[in-house]
Amino acid sequence: MRKNFLSTAILFLSYCCTYGQISTEEYPTSFGRNIPALPINGNTHKILPSLDMNTIEQEDADDETNGIPPRFGYRHEVNYSLEQAETKNLIGAHVALGSGFFSNNKVISFSREPIKYDKKYYYSIGLDYSRILSRHWDFCSGFEYTRSKIIASSDNTWTGHDQAKIILTLATIPAQFKYHFRNWIFINGGLLFNVLARLKSIPVDNWGGDNRKTATHKLNMFLGIQLGIGFQYEVARSIILTLNPSFRWNGIENAGKEGEFLKFLQAPGKRIIGSQFTQIGVNLGIGYKL
Repeated sequence: MRKNFLSTAILFLSYCCTYGQISTEEYPTSFGRNIPALPINGNTHKILPSLDMNTIEQEDADDETNGIPPRFGYRHEVNYSLEQAETKNLIGAHVALGSGFFSNNKVISFSREPIKYDKKYYYSIGLDYSRILSRHWDFCSGFEYTRSKIIASSDNTWTGHDQAKIILTLATIPAQFKYHFRNWIFINGGLLFNVLARLKSIPVDNWGGDNRKTATHKLNMFLGIQLGIGFQYEVARSIILTLNPSFRWNGIENAGKEGEFLKFLQAPGKRIIGSQFTQIGVNLGIGYKL
Protein backbone atom coordinates (compact mmCIF):
# COMPACT_ATOMS: atom_id res chain seq x y z
CA MET A 1 0.00 0.00 0.00
CA ARG A 2 2.78 2.39 0.93
CA LYS A 3 4.68 1.58 -2.28
CA ASN A 4 1.61 2.33 -4.39
CA PHE A 5 1.14 5.65 -2.61
CA LEU A 6 4.75 6.72 -3.27
CA SER A 7 4.52 5.69 -6.90
CA THR A 8 1.32 7.68 -7.35
CA ALA A 9 2.86 10.77 -5.67
CA ILE A 10 5.97 10.61 -7.88
CA LEU A 11 3.86 10.31 -11.04
CA PHE A 12 1.68 13.26 -9.94
CA LEU A 13 4.70 15.49 -9.23
CA SER A 14 6.30 14.48 -12.50
CA TYR A 15 3.13 15.45 -14.35
CA CYS A 16 2.98 18.85 -12.64
CA CYS A 17 6.65 19.77 -13.21
CA THR A 18 7.29 18.37 -16.67
CA TYR A 19 7.01 20.52 -19.82
CA GLY A 20 7.25 19.38 -23.40
CA GLN A 21 7.27 20.78 -26.95
CA ILE A 22 5.90 19.21 -30.09
CA SER A 23 7.54 20.11 -33.40
CA THR A 24 5.59 19.68 -36.63
CA GLU A 25 6.12 20.63 -40.27
CA GLU A 26 3.26 23.13 -40.19
CA TYR A 27 3.69 26.85 -40.84
CA PRO A 28 2.50 29.39 -38.25
CA THR A 29 -1.04 30.61 -38.83
CA SER A 30 0.10 34.23 -39.21
CA PHE A 31 2.15 33.26 -42.27
CA GLY A 32 -1.02 32.66 -44.26
CA ARG A 33 -2.78 35.89 -43.29
CA ASN A 34 -2.64 39.20 -45.14
CA ILE A 35 -1.18 41.46 -42.45
CA PRO A 36 -0.31 44.98 -43.71
CA ALA A 37 3.28 46.09 -43.19
CA LEU A 38 3.90 48.48 -40.31
CA PRO A 39 5.06 52.03 -41.15
CA ILE A 40 8.84 52.52 -41.11
CA ASN A 41 8.84 56.31 -40.61
CA GLY A 42 9.95 56.98 -44.16
CA ASN A 43 13.14 54.91 -43.98
CA THR A 44 14.25 53.36 -47.25
CA HIS A 45 14.07 49.58 -47.50
CA LYS A 46 17.47 47.94 -47.69
CA ILE A 47 18.15 44.62 -49.41
CA LEU A 48 20.87 42.84 -47.47
CA PRO A 49 23.26 40.30 -49.01
CA SER A 50 21.45 36.94 -49.42
CA LEU A 51 22.38 33.78 -47.53
CA ASP A 52 23.89 30.73 -49.23
CA MET A 53 21.52 28.14 -47.76
CA ASN A 54 23.13 25.21 -49.61
CA THR A 55 26.44 25.89 -47.88
CA ILE A 56 24.74 26.31 -44.51
CA GLU A 57 22.85 23.01 -44.86
CA GLN A 58 26.03 21.19 -45.87
CA GLU A 59 27.86 22.57 -42.82
CA ASP A 60 25.01 21.45 -40.56
CA ALA A 61 25.13 17.95 -42.09
CA ASP A 62 28.90 17.74 -41.54
CA ASP A 63 28.48 18.82 -37.91
CA GLU A 64 25.83 16.16 -37.35
CA THR A 65 28.10 13.49 -38.88
CA ASN A 66 30.96 14.55 -36.61
CA GLY A 67 28.74 14.54 -33.54
CA ILE A 68 28.78 18.35 -33.11
CA PRO A 69 25.60 19.72 -31.47
CA PRO A 70 23.36 21.87 -33.70
CA ARG A 71 24.23 25.56 -33.74
CA PHE A 72 21.71 28.19 -32.71
CA GLY A 73 22.61 30.76 -35.34
CA TYR A 74 24.76 31.64 -38.31
CA ARG A 75 27.03 34.73 -38.42
CA HIS A 76 26.27 36.65 -41.60
CA GLU A 77 28.17 39.80 -42.60
CA VAL A 78 26.03 42.62 -44.03
CA ASN A 79 26.80 46.07 -45.47
CA TYR A 80 24.20 47.99 -43.42
CA SER A 81 24.82 48.98 -39.82
CA LEU A 82 22.63 50.43 -37.09
CA GLU A 83 24.47 53.73 -37.41
CA GLN A 84 23.52 53.92 -41.10
CA ALA A 85 19.89 53.26 -40.20
CA GLU A 86 19.70 56.40 -38.05
CA THR A 87 18.37 59.73 -39.25
CA LYS A 88 21.02 61.76 -41.06
CA ASN A 89 19.27 65.03 -41.96
CA LEU A 90 17.74 67.83 -39.92
CA ILE A 91 15.76 70.79 -41.30
CA GLY A 92 14.38 73.70 -39.34
CA ALA A 93 14.00 77.43 -38.82
CA HIS A 94 15.22 79.98 -36.31
CA VAL A 95 14.93 83.54 -35.06
CA ALA A 96 17.70 85.54 -33.38
CA LEU A 97 17.80 88.74 -31.32
CA GLY A 98 20.72 90.70 -29.95
CA SER A 99 22.95 93.78 -30.07
CA GLY A 100 24.89 94.83 -33.16
CA PHE A 101 28.11 96.88 -33.17
CA PHE A 102 28.87 98.61 -36.49
CA SER A 103 32.13 100.40 -37.29
CA ASN A 104 33.86 101.89 -40.32
CA ASN A 105 36.99 104.03 -40.10
CA LYS A 106 36.96 104.64 -43.87
CA VAL A 107 33.80 106.75 -43.91
CA ILE A 108 34.03 110.33 -42.72
CA SER A 109 31.60 113.17 -42.17
CA PHE A 110 31.32 116.37 -44.16
CA SER A 111 33.77 118.08 -41.86
CA ARG A 112 36.14 115.11 -42.16
CA GLU A 113 35.49 114.17 -38.57
CA PRO A 114 35.17 110.47 -37.59
CA ILE A 115 31.66 109.08 -37.35
CA LYS A 116 30.44 107.51 -34.13
CA TYR A 117 28.06 104.54 -34.24
CA ASP A 118 25.72 103.81 -31.37
CA LYS A 119 24.87 100.16 -30.92
CA LYS A 120 21.31 99.15 -31.55
CA TYR A 121 19.35 95.93 -31.78
CA TYR A 122 19.34 93.42 -34.61
CA TYR A 123 17.05 90.55 -35.47
CA SER A 124 17.47 87.60 -37.81
CA ILE A 125 15.24 84.94 -39.32
CA GLY A 126 16.45 81.94 -41.25
CA LEU A 127 16.13 78.38 -42.51
CA ASP A 128 18.52 75.67 -41.31
CA TYR A 129 19.88 72.41 -42.68
CA SER A 130 22.15 69.99 -40.81
CA ARG A 131 23.82 66.82 -41.98
CA ILE A 132 24.74 64.37 -39.22
CA LEU A 133 28.29 63.19 -39.96
CA SER A 134 28.94 61.05 -36.87
CA ARG A 135 27.86 60.64 -33.29
CA HIS A 136 29.43 63.97 -32.28
CA TRP A 137 29.79 66.01 -35.51
CA ASP A 138 27.21 67.82 -37.68
CA PHE A 139 27.67 70.04 -40.72
CA CYS A 140 25.28 73.00 -40.72
CA SER A 141 24.21 75.46 -43.40
CA GLY A 142 21.08 77.30 -44.53
CA PHE A 143 20.03 80.88 -45.29
CA GLU A 144 19.54 83.87 -42.98
CA TYR A 145 18.25 87.42 -43.27
CA THR A 146 19.49 90.01 -40.74
CA ARG A 147 18.28 93.56 -40.18
CA SER A 148 19.84 96.06 -37.77
CA LYS A 149 19.11 99.65 -36.79
CA ILE A 150 22.09 101.90 -35.96
CA ILE A 151 22.45 105.61 -35.17
CA ALA A 152 25.46 107.38 -36.72
CA SER A 153 26.56 110.80 -35.43
CA SER A 154 29.38 113.28 -35.91
CA ASP A 155 30.34 116.76 -34.70
CA ASN A 156 30.14 119.03 -37.75
CA THR A 157 32.22 122.21 -37.73
CA TRP A 158 29.63 124.12 -39.78
CA THR A 159 26.25 122.67 -38.82
CA GLY A 160 26.88 121.38 -35.31
CA HIS A 161 25.81 117.84 -34.44
CA ASP A 162 24.98 115.61 -37.43
CA GLN A 163 22.96 112.44 -37.03
CA ALA A 164 21.64 109.72 -39.34
CA LYS A 165 19.65 106.55 -38.88
CA ILE A 166 21.24 103.53 -40.57
CA ILE A 167 19.43 100.38 -41.63
CA LEU A 168 21.86 97.51 -42.19
CA THR A 169 20.68 94.34 -43.95
CA LEU A 170 22.60 91.10 -44.52
CA ALA A 171 21.75 87.95 -46.45
CA THR A 172 23.98 85.18 -45.15
CA ILE A 173 24.79 81.56 -46.01
CA PRO A 174 26.62 79.89 -43.08
CA ALA A 175 29.01 76.94 -43.37
CA GLN A 176 29.63 75.61 -39.87
CA PHE A 177 30.38 72.53 -37.83
CA LYS A 178 28.64 71.51 -34.63
CA TYR A 179 30.15 69.26 -31.97
CA HIS A 180 27.89 67.50 -29.45
CA PHE A 181 29.29 66.83 -25.97
CA ARG A 182 26.13 65.13 -24.75
CA ASN A 183 22.60 64.75 -25.99
CA TRP A 184 21.74 68.28 -24.84
CA ILE A 185 24.84 70.52 -25.17
CA PHE A 186 26.98 71.49 -28.16
CA ILE A 187 29.42 74.07 -29.50
CA ASN A 188 29.30 75.44 -33.04
CA GLY A 189 31.46 77.60 -35.25
CA GLY A 190 32.45 78.31 -38.83
CA LEU A 191 32.33 80.79 -41.70
CA LEU A 192 29.62 83.23 -42.77
CA PHE A 193 29.22 84.19 -46.43
CA ASN A 194 27.28 87.46 -46.70
CA VAL A 195 26.01 87.25 -50.27
CA LEU A 196 24.28 90.60 -49.76
CA ALA A 197 25.35 93.44 -47.45
CA ARG A 198 23.55 96.73 -47.82
CA LEU A 199 23.42 99.94 -45.79
CA LYS A 200 20.70 102.55 -46.03
CA SER A 201 21.25 105.95 -44.38
CA ILE A 202 18.37 108.25 -43.48
CA PRO A 203 19.39 111.81 -42.45
CA VAL A 204 18.26 113.14 -39.09
CA ASP A 205 18.72 116.65 -37.62
CA ASN A 206 21.49 118.53 -39.48
CA TRP A 207 23.09 115.59 -41.33
CA GLY A 208 24.02 116.84 -44.79
CA GLY A 209 22.79 120.39 -44.27
CA ASP A 210 20.59 121.48 -47.18
CA ASN A 211 21.51 118.36 -49.23
CA ARG A 212 19.89 115.84 -46.89
CA LYS A 213 18.63 112.75 -48.66
CA THR A 214 18.43 109.01 -48.21
CA ALA A 215 21.29 106.99 -49.73
CA THR A 216 21.93 103.26 -50.16
CA HIS A 217 25.40 101.70 -50.24
CA LYS A 218 26.84 98.25 -50.77
CA LEU A 219 29.17 97.03 -48.03
CA ASN A 220 32.15 94.82 -48.73
CA MET A 221 31.58 92.45 -45.80
CA PHE A 222 31.53 89.15 -47.65
CA LEU A 223 33.28 86.95 -45.09
CA GLY A 224 32.59 86.50 -41.38
CA ILE A 225 32.96 83.99 -38.54
CA GLN A 226 30.67 82.67 -35.82
CA LEU A 227 31.29 80.95 -32.48
CA GLY A 228 28.65 79.73 -30.07
CA ILE A 229 27.55 77.30 -27.42
CA GLY A 230 24.08 75.81 -27.41
CA PHE A 231 21.55 73.55 -25.77
CA GLN A 232 19.00 71.28 -27.39
CA TYR A 233 16.00 69.31 -26.20
CA GLU A 234 13.99 66.69 -28.06
CA VAL A 235 10.40 67.56 -27.12
CA ALA A 236 8.86 64.78 -29.24
CA ARG A 237 9.99 62.14 -31.65
CA SER A 238 12.09 63.85 -34.36
CA ILE A 239 11.30 67.41 -33.10
CA ILE A 240 14.18 69.34 -31.49
CA LEU A 241 14.29 72.77 -29.84
CA THR A 242 17.61 74.67 -29.61
CA LEU A 243 18.92 77.67 -27.65
CA ASN A 244 22.20 78.98 -29.08
CA PRO A 245 23.94 82.12 -27.68
CA SER A 246 26.57 83.15 -30.22
CA PHE A 247 29.13 85.74 -31.28
CA ARG A 248 29.49 86.85 -34.92
CA TRP A 249 32.05 89.04 -36.60
CA ASN A 250 31.28 90.17 -40.16
CA GLY A 251 33.88 91.91 -42.30
CA ILE A 252 37.05 89.83 -41.99
CA GLU A 253 38.05 90.62 -45.56
CA ASN A 254 37.47 94.13 -46.92
CA ALA A 255 39.30 94.22 -50.22
CA GLY A 256 38.18 96.86 -52.70
CA LYS A 257 38.86 100.32 -54.01
CA GLU A 258 38.04 103.17 -51.68
CA GLY A 259 36.56 106.33 -53.14
CA GLU A 260 38.00 109.69 -52.22
CA PHE A 261 36.43 111.00 -48.96
CA LEU A 262 33.47 108.65 -49.04
CA LYS A 263 30.44 110.22 -47.43
CA PHE A 264 27.05 108.66 -46.75
CA LEU A 265 25.04 111.30 -48.59
CA GLN A 266 27.41 112.51 -51.30
CA ALA A 267 28.22 109.10 -52.80
CA PRO A 268 25.01 107.04 -52.98
CA GLY A 269 25.46 103.63 -54.58
CA LYS A 270 29.21 103.52 -54.02
CA ARG A 271 30.80 100.49 -52.40
CA ILE A 272 32.04 101.16 -48.87
CA ILE A 273 35.04 99.18 -47.62
CA GLY A 274 36.40 98.79 -44.12
CA SER A 275 33.01 97.97 -42.55
CA GLN A 276 32.71 95.58 -39.64
CA PHE A 277 29.53 94.40 -37.93
CA THR A 278 29.73 92.43 -34.68
CA GLN A 279 26.69 90.57 -33.37
CA ILE A 280 26.12 89.21 -29.87
CA GLY A 281 22.78 87.52 -29.49
CA VAL A 282 20.66 84.45 -28.87
CA ASN A 283 19.35 82.08 -31.51
CA LEU A 284 16.09 80.16 -30.91
CA GLY A 285 15.41 77.32 -33.30
CA ILE A 286 13.20 74.34 -34.03
CA GLY A 287 14.21 71.37 -36.15
CA TYR A 288 12.76 68.18 -37.54
CA LYS A 289 14.72 64.98 -38.21
CA LEU A 290 14.21 63.43 -41.64
